[in-house]
Amino acid sequence: MLMKIVVFALVVVVASGFKAMVVPPRASQRLKTVRRRVVDDKVTGKRLEFEEKTINGWEDSWDNATRSGFDWEMEKLRRRLEELVPSTMFGPRYWRFLMEENPESEYRQYAGSTYPGSKPGQLDAFRILFNNLLQFVLGNESEDGAVVAAWDWRSALDEHGLGKFAYSILTGDLQTIVGGPLFLLLTKYHRELGPVFKLAFGPRSFIVVADPAVAKHLLRDGSKNYDKGILSEILQPILGNGLIPADPDVWKRRRRVIAPGFHRAWLDQTLSLFDDCAADLIGDLAGRASLDPGDLLPKTPAAWKAWKHQNPPPGVVDMEERFCSVSLDIIGKAVFDYDFGSSNSESPLVRAVYRCLYEAERRTTAFVPFWLLPGAQFLIPSQRDFNRDLRLLNAKLDELVRRALEADDDDDDDDERISLLDFLVTMRGEDVSTTQLRDDLMTMLVAGHETTAALLTWVLYELFHPSGRSSHHLKRLREELDAVVGARAMTYADILDCKFARLCLAEGLRLYPQPPLLIRRALDDDQLPTTTDRPVRLARGADVFLSTWSLHKSPDLWDNPETFDPSRFEKKKQGRDGWAGYDPDSIPATSLYPNEQTADFAFLPFGAGSRRCLGDQFAILESTVMLARLITTFDFEFAVDPKATLEPKTGLGGLPVADVGMRTGATIHTENGLWMTVHHRTPPLPLP
Repeated sequence: MLMKIVVFALVVVVASGFKAMVVPPRASQRLKTVRRRVVDDKVTGKRLEFEEKTINGWEDSWDNATRSGFDWEMEKLRRRLEELVPSTMFGPRYWRFLMEENPESEYRQYAGSTYPGSKPGQLDAFRILFNNLLQFVLGNESEDGAVVAAWDWRSALDEHGLGKFAYSILTGDLQTIVGGPLFLLLTKYHRELGPVFKLAFGPRSFIVVADPAVAKHLLRDGSKNYDKGILSEILQPILGNGLIPADPDVWKRRRRVIAPGFHRAWLDQTLSLFDDCAADLIGDLAGRASLDPGDLLPKTPAAWKAWKHQNPPPGVVDMEERFCSVSLDIIGKAVFDYDFGSSNSESPLVRAVYRCLYEAERRTTAFVPFWLLPGAQFLIPSQRDFNRDLRLLNAKLDELVRRALEADDDDDDDDERISLLDFLVTMRGEDVSTTQLRDDLMTMLVAGHETTAALLTWVLYELFHPSGRSSHHLKRLREELDAVVGARAMTYADILDCKFARLCLAEGLRLYPQPPLLIRRALDDDQLPTTTDRPVRLARGADVFLSTWSLHKSPDLWDNPETFDPSRFEKKKQGRDGWAGYDPDSIPATSLYPNEQTADFAFLPFGAGSRRCLGDQFAILESTVMLARLITTFDFEFAVDPKATLEPKTGLGGLPVADVGMRTGATIHTENGLWMTVHHRTPPLPLP
């Protein structure tokens, strides 16, 4: 009798696992409803049509077959157990993980150390370090063949003193000791040494590249030999195994789950959401526009720093913070169906996200993994802050996932707007205990609003710069928006018609790429393509920085690369040896922006290759709606008096730097905010 019970239970578990692989329990009917609402994309539709046939075939097999015999009794018992015993109490769904196939990973074959394979083993790490020492101390030729950048560490030591110098080196705070963001230093070296060089800080070394041919190799043609490397390691505490840091195997599995959620119909329905959030921001700014700051404006942007921690004068607003907050609201509603309510006041999550990303950036270049030292999370202030911020983000994420799962269990669902989380939970039956769902959603929460906010900040900065250098672009932009949209909400067709508005955003991504650096690690030895006479060969385990900042500002690729000029994307650019140039005629009519293909990898607005950002269209649509509503409603002025005193800055090696300063935390931020006064547009927007 006992043996029969055991066999009976095993059959129930197997049946439950097989069913879970085919269709999520309790989700079949709701999945059909969701698909009827949101799927009209041809490619996605074909895939989902195949899946739906599979699902219907499974259901019909019970509905049409003779309901008798041992199989049917097992299915009835399984269904009954699913209703009575939840997965948290070891119900049938709990055992699904035993049934899921996890094939042996090809990724594990690389660099025979710990999985994932990109983490260098002791032999690889020693070989790279020893080779660097021979090159730097004895002057030997490097095995990689890359010319070495000579960092002037003596000047930095004299300027900052031994204590601060050593602390910055050990903790990876390179922005302090090099005199600005790291990407400025890399651009200085690129202009001195060419498109490929080696940068070394003590035991750490990086091959730094800014060449379209190399970019194409790293991101597309030879991408199977590279992964995110050190980026995966430093982002693991924040994003876990989310799409950005995930190893190739996890990425392939998760992309198949997430990509269908970004289809055309879902993007269409988010346009009204973008407009609602823009209206909230406009309402907040309209209240400030009626206030007069009087004679309280500072003389220089450096004085803005104090306003970060106290009440600014009336009528003055930090537009960088406003963009971060409204972008967070959009992500909350679009991805989680949750209102963060940050359009009128800064959410604590905004600062938590920025501080987490800034900490991750420091860990990229730190010599000592200080965050792994025993007691670091209690003894080191920055680590205490990091863990506090991470707890805040995780707590909010757990709450949002719990709400979505509770909503999924509610059969009475009349909401026409489907959030991305709702889509994922419904379509795939994700369980709250699965860490992968958390990682995917944390990636969207953290990265989904940072990049869009940074883009809008710098485009607004350029369009309203007090020098008037972009006034002609602002005039053309407003003429286009007034003619196409007027004061009404934008449709998808409107956005396609507002070509110059989208080119302004593309130019913002060229001039201020988000992020300014892409990170890869070689899984095996590799020869880099190059247009120079100096071939470079990467050793297995070598870290590579692809400097999009330097690539986008190369005078060999772009005319007047430091100038904000959206019209450059309307002109053909002749290529050279190893680069096909830029051809605007190759941009499809339905494309929202010029991408890496039209510029032959000299322009990487959302990365490139198979791992290009999945949310690119979402970001462009959101940014276009937000920019259009603001530009047609308000005028902005820099909150300095007099405006003519605003002088441009120079950074490392005399390179131009924004006069509001720059700091990086994965994306490019201003130094102390983008403080502006807001005025109702004169003349007012004509009614449609």
